[in-house]
Amino acid sequence: MVPISNDQASGLYTASFTIAPEVGEGSLVVELVDDSGRLLDLHGVAIAAREHATSGPMSRSAVDGNFAVFTTPQGLPPKAQILIAALELPLSPLPAGVEASVVLSVHSVTLVGGGDAAPAEWSVVVRDARTNASPSSLLFLPSGGREWTNLGGTRIRERPLVAAKFAGPGTYVLLNRVWP
Repeated sequence: MVPISNDQASGLYTASFTIAPEVGEGSLVVELVDDSGRLLDLHGVAIAAREHATSGPMSRSAVDGNFAVFTTPQGLPPKAQILIAALELPLSPLPAGVEASVVLSVHSVTLVGGGDAAPAEWSVVVRDARTNASPSSLLFLPSGGREWTNLGGTRIRERPLVAAKFAGPGTYVLLNRVWP
């Protein structure tokens, strides 16, 4: 059990917990219950705490293996971490005209112990497990932002992946269609 608090201004609940550095992964299950203790809703998130690689280019992946940030030593100081969370849906509202049914995956990236800079040479890849090669869009919402950006994404035909430039800390959402 983790204590939670409610931010009245945003309407969001927050909780803090620690992931053991030697494990580097954790999961959080959120149970929403009514006053009588009856379960109303159940949600989960898997979080990967990945140490920033300072010796050369490196891939840093989510726990689910469906999202990775490809990094270089530039951009973050030594001992910095890259937190990657696999979510059900973004905490912020989806863009107008985008329904939850077209969302293939949601991942959030946070940089800990470093800057908010988006190194130009960094990139992300997202797994698109659909068997057809229909077009998709990779959307990005910066941390604390309100405007979604379409990163486009390049489909890697030899693998079920979509690649794009790393846009910085925030939420990355893969859609099963082109947006807008």
